[in-house]
Amino acid sequence: MRDYLTYRRMIVPILIQGVFWIGAVGSIVVGAWLAIQDGRPLLGILIMILGPLGVRVGTEVLMVVFRISLTLTEIKEILAKQTALIEEERRVMVTPRVLRKKPRRDDDW
Repeated sequence: MRDYLTYRRMIVPILIQGVFWIGAVGSIVVGAWLAIQDGRPLLGILIMILGPLGVRVGTEVLMVVFRISLTLTEIKEILAKQTALIEEERRVMVTPRVLRKKPRRDDDW
C-alpha cells in the first residue's frame, strides 16, 4: 500500500486490464446487436471478432509503456546496489592501514 501512496507502484496497469474487459464485452455486445437488431450480420460479426482484438492491441501498447517504466525502475535499484558496493570497496581500499611496528628480533639490540 505504501508503494501506491508514494507513486513507486502504478495503479493504471490494473485499470487498463479493466478497460480491456469492458471494451471486449462492449465490442461483442455491439456486434451482436448490429447482427441481430440492425440487420447487418457481416458488420456485426466483424465487430465481434476485430473489436476485442483492437481493444487488446490498444491496451497492450499502453501496458508496454508501464512495463518499460517498471523495468527501468528495477535497473535503477540494481545499479544503486552495485554502486553502493563499489563505493564500500573503494572506501575499504583507500582507508590507511594501521602502521605496524616491525617485529623485534633478538639479535637487534
